[in-house]
Amino acid sequence: MMRSQRGFTLIELSVVLAILLLLAGLITPSLRSVERTGETRAFQSAMRRVATEAKQASVNAGRAATLRFEDTDGRFVVELAAEDTASEATSLTQIDLPEGTTIAEFRKGDAIASASDWQVQFYPDGTCESSVLTFDEGGKSSHWTLEGSTCSVKLEDGPAPTAEPDSWPAGEYEQRL
Repeated sequence: MMRSQRGFTLIELSVVLAILLLLAGLITPSLRSVERTGETRAFQSAMRRVATEAKQASVNAGRAATLRFEDTDGRFVVELAAEDTASEATSLTQIDLPEGTTIAEFRKGDAIASASDWQVQFYPDGTCESSVLTFDEGGKSSHWTLEGSTCSVKLEDGPAPTAEPDSWPAGEYEQRL
């Protein structure tokens, strides 16, 4: 009399394991994409907040604050100007550029700047220098715009629009108010 064997064969276990590995391989890239999206959103939120903090620190302290990019470390730094020539600038905050994000263009006012030359001044009267940063996040482009008279920040998808001149050459165009 034969006893019935209970359990799974090696082939059945191998098929189930192969299916599980295939599903894990399909899910892993999706999870990484979700993680990068979260990092990008946190960075964008921090960039919006840093402009507000720099403006407020400048107004409260009565001296200029500077937002600059450290190309070697891949981070943005906000510093409050020194009170006198004997002291040093005070570092207020730092924001690291997320992995996989690069800066395609630095613009200060209407002029394109290099990473090492780009910096934005925030003044005690609540104004700042206009600036635009264009980010490339793995093929997706977005830009950060800082408007000078109010220091308001806009974050938008797509490349930054081309700069429109704020002045007119004398005698060539009539300025209309």
